Amino acid sequence: MKYTEDDLKHRYESMETDILSNLYIEGGLTDEAELLLSEVLQKRGIVPEELLPECNKNFTSNELRRKEIELEIEEIKNKLERFKTNKKNNETSTKSSIYKEKNFEKNQKIALILIQL
Repeated sequence: MKYTEDDLKHRYESMETDILSNLYIEGGLTDEAELLLSEVLQKRGIVPEELLPECNKNFTSNELRRKEIELEIEEIKNKLERFKTNKKNNETSTKSSIYKEKNFEKNQKIALILIQL
């Protein structure tokens, strides 16, 4: 269900301040919803940015969530890169082992031929 700005504003205005504060802190709202929520909180004498931890006051809650997601994505990319490197190293090691095995078998055959001569 999609809310209009008026619906959302009316809904926020009917909610308790503690619930609105928690909603702002949790984030994950659309930019429009966050703006409306900020306006309602400010009308109640609350500065939304002061609800956030000191280190995060330079960002809105949506910006914080985006930054968290960016960090998670970066971590996943790093894990994927390490996985690819490990897989490549394992493939190289496996190819090397197969090559050594074939060489050993070849040398055994040569040795048997030489013994028969």
